[in-house]
Amino acid sequence: MNDIEERQTFLDGLWKSLEEHQLDAVILSSPQETPSNIMYAANYYSQVFECDLPLGFFMVLIPNEEPILLGNSAASASIGKESWVKDARYYGPDEYQIRHGDHKEYALIDNPIAEAVRILKHTGADAGRVGLEMGAITQSIHGGIAEALPEAEFVDAGQVLSQLRSIKRPSEIERIKRATQITELAIQAIFDKAAVGVTTRALEQEILKVFAANNVYVGHLYIGAGAEESGDALHFGLDAPMQDGDILAFDFGCKFRGYHGDLARPAVVGTPSDKVIRLSEALTAAQQMAIEAVKPGITCGEIFNVAVQHVRDTGFPDYQRSHVGHGIGLALQELPFLVADSSFVLEPGMVFCVELPYYELGWGGFNIEDTVVVTEDGCDVLSTLDRSLRVL
Repeated sequence: MNDIEERQTFLDGLWKSLEEHQLDAVILSSPQETPSNIMYAANYYSQVFECDLPLGFFMVLIPNEEPILLGNSAASASIGKESWVKDARYYGPDEYQIRHGDHKEYALIDNPIAEAVRILKHTGADAGRVGLEMGAITQSIHGGIAEALPEAEFVDAGQVLSQLRSIKRPSEIERIKRATQITELAIQAIFDKAAVGVTTRALEQEILKVFAANNVYVGHLYIGAGAEESGDALHFGLDAPMQDGDILAFDFGCKFRGYHGDLARPAVVGTPSDKVIRLSEALTAAQQMAIEAVKPGITCGEIFNVAVQHVRDTGFPDYQRSHVGHGIGLALQELPFLVADSSFVLEPGMVFCVELPYYELGWGGFNIEDTVVVTEDGCDVLSTLDRSLRVL
């Protein structure tokens, strides 16, 4: 699928979704955080999104109309090169004193909110159902739009975008795959470094070196060793030198052009205990069973049951999990979620992590996690790193 076909497929899906949800328009606005939905709809990434700057990007989506991006003038050059949006409008002041070559001049809009309102009035959507990102939009922006559109009915459009984003475009899959590959390089780097006497802080530095060498950002990074650190899912970083028999627990990933990688592997420094070996075998087998169950038409709840039941049946009857996987993309965790009793049905193009963590306070724990893409008859695993217990 080339860029033109991918763009049209996106537009067809967007317009269909807006009509199914009876939305006359959607205004996207995430000015105070990474604007994931705008990045998705505009097919646009900028490194400045990693800085949490209040850039004030907006986007207007109307059924059967070209999406309109409203952005800060400082982004005009990169949007012109990177985004597939054909109608981008900017508010200023213009950051560029002179524009050479194919960098064209443009007329600045006064205010992005006023421009969004004007667009809705021009298209007749001002008295219809208007979707907003209720979980992300600020109260002042919401109030300004509502005051300017007194006849509109405002509804939450967050779920609409979440559903659309759950099925990845080919270019998105390639970015997630690249993030996964770089994360694998970082895992191999800590495997090469880890030994008795080495600290987890030293291993963290190896991860950061790999990410820097590949020009990517940290998406998330958890690493710990020993009974106290590895057994507590959120209390890593004590940084004591590793001892013989210590479990090395980690779960991390980079971001490549906005898209996350997320991997974990079971590992132990020195001599593993019998329990570590048995647990690793149980979790690895359960994860493999879950991966083999992935196919279009199966529910997330069915995959959850397959994985958790196997761990319980192989020597760990009290094993508990809130989920055994999650979608991944512009967010570290997004639809779909592999949770118990979920009726969410998998479709081709969905990308998610399958993971089987185990944490036991005072003893230790670790995780095994891989990313898969749902295909027409099963799934492809994006990661290639060996999943068996690594003895370091």
